[in-house]
Parts: sequence; structure tokens; C-alpha cells
Amino acid sequence: AAGGAGADKADKPVCVVLLCGLPGSGKSTLRHKLVKNGWAYVSQDEMQTSDACEKALVKALKNGQSCVVDRCNVTPSERRLWMQHANRAVEKGVVKGVDLHYEAVWMATPPEVCKERARARSGHETLSPEKADEVIDSFCRGMKPPERSGQEPYDGVHIVVSAEDVDLVVQRFANPAKVDTNIQLDPPAKAFAAAAVAAAAATAAATTEAEDAEADTAVDLPAQAHAGAQTAAAAEVRAGSAEVFIIRHGERADRANNRDDGWIDDPPLTKEGRQTAKSAGAALRSLASLPWAPAVYSSPYYRCLQTANELAAELGLPVRVEPGLSELCIQRIFDQQPCLRGPDEALASALQRVEVDTSVAPTLSAPPQWPEEARHANVRVLHTARALIARHPGQAVCLICHSHSLVEITRHLPKTGGGAIGSQAGYCAMSHIAMNGQLLRGLDVSYIKHADLRMGAAPGSALAPETSAGNWMHGWQWQSSDSAQTRDPIDALLDMDLDEVLTLYSSFMRLFSRGTSDKQQEWRVGWASRCPTLRKKLQQARASGLFDIELASKAP
Repeated sequence: AAGGAGADKADKPVCVVLLCGLPGSGKSTLRHKLVKNGWAYVSQDEMQTSDACEKALVKALKNGQSCVVDRCNVTPSERRLWMQHANRAVEKGVVKGVDLHYEAVWMATPPEVCKERARARSGHETLSPEKADEVIDSFCRGMKPPERSGQEPYDGVHIVVSAEDVDLVVQRFANPAKVDTNIQLDPPAKAFAAAAVAAAAATAAATTEAEDAEADTAVDLPAQAHAGAQTAAAAEVRAGSAEVFIIRHGERADRANNRDDGWIDDPPLTKEGRQTAKSAGAALRSLASLPWAPAVYSSPYYRCLQTANELAAELGLPVRVEPGLSELCIQRIFDQQPCLRGPDEALASALQRVEVDTSVAPTLSAPPQWPEEARHANVRVLHTARALIARHPGQAVCLICHSHSLVEITRHLPKTGGGAIGSQAGYCAMSHIAMNGQLLRGLDVSYIKHADLRMGAAPGSALAPETSAGNWMHGWQWQSSDSAQTRDPIDALLDMDLDEVLTLYSSFMRLFSRGTSDKQQEWRVGWASRCPTLRKKLQQARASGLFDIELASKAP
């Protein structure tokens, strides 16, 4: 309770409920149901100005009425403003004899559904059907769901995903004078997972409808490959639907203690850095809403491997090395190709609590070559992140990387909330992206404070599978175990970088260039993850003669 700690026992409990969500998410419909139960309300759509809304809120509180605030409230600052209005009225004595409590209700209606509803409305006070998509997209870019914290001191946060959830909210707030705390919705983590599934389904439906309208404007290999495009669109949406945690490595010993153990480019962590990584892993156990992917992915740099060792052990997972997550390899940082510890030494020394998993080949087979251009590094880390996410639909994926990778992925991977992220990331800073592409935490370190190391490591096995797809060689070069065998032509094609294939096959380049930027990005993600739908299209393309050079000879 915001005012509970210092409130007089005779003070009347009054609740302010903040309805939050996109236009068209169902806030006003829910508000009307609460008003029927006797709640006062604030609606900027109806009251027009912020000043009028503040006056309506204060008037309700002066009358001892609980009040529901019907506004988008998609950012923490917008939500805190209402609490500030109420608290200030109490502090100044304008409102007396009340004990203020706050609760938040997040309407987790998928953006595509909100757009469809908003386009169908006529005569809305503030949003015309023509502007619906544009306005909702602008809200999506900065929105962040409410969560209980020192700055947002809610008694409860409720995530509405279904009509049943709406009914539960109405039951909880049936009596404005006494909230029924026995009525509970699903915990936020579980609710957001359900919301992400709904959002993915809505996006798939919208994608299918758009493809019907666009017909031949999409990237379409031979005409035969167009059959089943609607199914492919839905499959590709599902393939990219994963929960993602991106974490920077722990404290570097060379910068904290002037110690690099003879490896200037590849220093270890401090003792404190290892402990922080362990705490980060313990904290993650309670943050994931989906089951964990079978391994934690790490940059080959020693400080990242040490971080992954502690974190993965707390999650009960092995570690997979991913060169695509390597440090920014530019002249500003290095004056030559970085000299890293050899794989055998690094893995044996760093992974003391877990095993290395070589059952799956990495997205990139080697670290970047010096000097790397910054724009190429940006593409590299995003390509890697998207490929790894596409590998694990419906799972939580953890990536251990460097500050540059964390910032770049946080800015550009989320569908909403990532654009305005900062450029400085602390040690073990974490970004959390929900399965629907929403940024839930950006470059956050506060999560570590909630770690409970008393629980011990998560149940599960940190042992790697016995099967191996290859081995790490000198310089962190991946050698596939089947490299000496004859490859399937499509495998040989997919072993190459997409841009290299576009350069080699001009007919393919022309077809690829016809597609929208979104469709091209889908192909890049599908290429990296060897999406079955894309593979089928490539087989049909090869059968039609599009790739008229023997592909096996092109294998690296």
C-alpha cells in the first residue's frame, strides 16, 4: 500500500486501479464494468485534458471513492504520474482520511487485434480508423508492462489475456470499498507466456492476410515454391517465438585488478565477477516464463565462458560456444587479430561446474576477422541472436556476450521497447525480451538483487549430450564431424553465408531483391536456422535449375 505504512487505523482504504494497454485492448470495456459496481473513473478520451483528469481523480479521493484510471499508461512514467497526483493530494491535505492503495491491470491484447478493433471503430474521441495502425505502432515502441517495484508500489499487478481474466478482475474489484484479494489471476510470468502465444497467432494470421493481398510481391523462388506460403508464414512466426535473456559478462580482472594472466585480449573475471554471475543465474530461475533451451550460449572469450559456467550451473544446463557473440573486433579496441586462449585450455579451465555441448554446430564457425567494421559487427550479432532464437521456439534462450552485443541486440531485436535504450551496460547487465517481442527489461542489473542462492542450483543436468556434431580447433575454428563426407546439396548451400549465395547466383539475387525488407529478414532468419519451410523452397528452386552450378563443389 502506498499510504499503508504511515496511515491512521481509522483511515478508509481507497484503491486506485490503473488500466494499462494499447488502444483497442479492452480498457474502456473493463472500465464500464467496474463503474457499474460503483467505482469512480478517469478517462482522458472523455475528459480530454490532463488537468481535467487530475481534478477528477482528486475529487474521487476527496469523496473517499476508489477510482479506476482508463488511459493507455504503457510506460512507467505515465503510471507514476497518477500515483504522484494522488500522493500529492494526500500530502497537501487536500485529501484526508484515506489509506491509498494501488493496483495495475495490463490488457495484454495482441497489437494486431488492437489494430483490427481500432480500424473498425467509428466516432472515437481521439483515434480515427485511418490513424489506428500508426498510433498503435508508436505506442508499441516504448511500452513496458507494470511490475511491482519501489517506483511502482502496487499491491497487485494483473495481466489480462482472456475473457476469463476480465471476469476475474471484475470479481476482484466488485466492491470498491474492499478489494477481494482472494481472487487471483495467473502470475505475470505465466500470463505473459500465454499472451506471447496469442500475439504470435495474431501475427501469423495478419501475415497470412497480407500475403494474400501482396500475392507475387514477396520473395518467391520458382512458382512451385509459392504453394503453401500461408502455412509457411505461420510456421516462420512460430519459429521465431522464444523468450530471450541477453547478459553481459561479469567484472574483468584486468580493469579491476590490473590482472590479465598473460592474456591481454582474453582476461579472466575477478572473484566478485564470478560471484555476480552465479547470482545472475540464481535470479534467472524465477524470471523465465518458458522452459529453458537445452544449453546456454556463450561468446568464446574467456570472461564470457567463466560467466556462462556460473550462470548455466545455476540453471542446470551445459554451455554451447557461439563465435557470433564475440567481442566487437574493430581497430578502436584491438590493433591486431585478438589472441584468445585455445579451446582446450579455455573450456577445461572456465567450465568447472558444467560441460561444453558440441551436439549442435554454431551459427558462425569462427570469430570475426580483424579489422571488423562496426556495421558488420552489428549485423553479425543480430544475425546470431535471431538464428539462435529460431532454433528454440517456445523456449527461453540465454545468450552470454559483451557490452556491444548486449546493447545492439537490445536496441534492434525487440519488436517494442528497444529503440531508446542506452549505450552503457554494467557487468552482468541483462535484457529480457518476451516471446511476443516485447522488451521487458533493458540493460538491467537490479534483477541480481533478487537472487536466492540458498535454493541451490536448479534441478536438471549440466551434462552435455554424448553425441557431437564437431569439435573446436585452434583459433576457435569449428570443424564439423561430417566435413569429410559428401554433403547434401542443400546443406552445402546453407553452409554458405546468404550474402555469398546471392553474389554467386544472380537469378536468386533478382528474386530476393523483389521482396519487402520484412520478407528478406524472414529469409535471413530461416537461412541461419535451416528452417524446414525454407529448405523445401530451396529444393524446389534447385530442381527448377535456379542454382545451375553443382553446389557440392561450393561447400566450404
